[in-house]
Amino acid sequence: MTTIFAKEKLALLLGAALIWMGASAMNAASADKAPELEPGFSWIFNGKELDGWDGDPKFWSIRDGAICGETTDENPGTRNTFMIWTAGEVKDFILRFDYRITGNNPDKWGNSGLQYRARRLSPEGWALHGYQADIDTPVFYTGILYEEGGREIVSLRGESTHLGKEKVSKSLLPHEENTLEGISNSLRDKVRVEDWNSYSVRVETLADSSYRLTHTINGHLMTHVIDASGKGASSGLLGLQLHEGRNMKVEFKHIRIKHLNQ
Repeated sequence: MTTIFAKEKLALLLGAALIWMGASAMNAASADKAPELEPGFSWIFNGKELDGWDGDPKFWSIRDGAICGETTDENPGTRNTFMIWTAGEVKDFILRFDYRITGNNPDKWGNSGLQYRARRLSPEGWALHGYQADIDTPVFYTGILYEEGGREIVSLRGESTHLGKEKVSKSLLPHEENTLEGISNSLRDKVRVEDWNSYSVRVETLADSSYRLTHTINGHLMTHVIDASGKGASSGLLGLQLHEGRNMKVEFKHIRIKHLNQ
């Protein structure tokens, strides 16, 4: 594994990420109560209506103040489908939300995520391609950066990844564990299974036109990416994913955004 940052720089990087997330380290145990709206943020889901959202009504609804996507034996998921935010494209932002994912199958499997800077494949459908802050149960992919319809797995939980024009370089996030497996397992233990968790996604364009992407869950930095490849989208749509496959349910609430660099 090629190291692209000195250990001291990585420590500074982690410290900066912790400052960025700041108030995003919410207590998911009290997820029924909406958090106080942080300065500069605005709600993009009010817990009552789907104004500004577009998804297949076969799969998506509002239940108990949350956007809920569900597949069943009677209504199976044969392809990935998204609840798409239609109020405009996003570029640089911080997005915070609470989620809960439940696998209604013998393996307790479920997969979802937040799609961002994404493109809609067809105006008539609900398919998106783009960056994704991953969510799953059991907690194998949760926290990673995935690019649907593109480079697929970009950065694992516990990794700091630099995507250059010529090569990809990786290092470990600062942690008391010193292997990727150890760090990933430690971070996995911070995620509540089939319970509410708080996710924060920060995306910003840097002075050199590269993109810095961070995913944080329950106050813990999961992955950090610098995308200087020229392949990543500079702006696009937001969407909530319901993955094809076995029966599952995913719920999202307290969704709010702060636009950066405006």
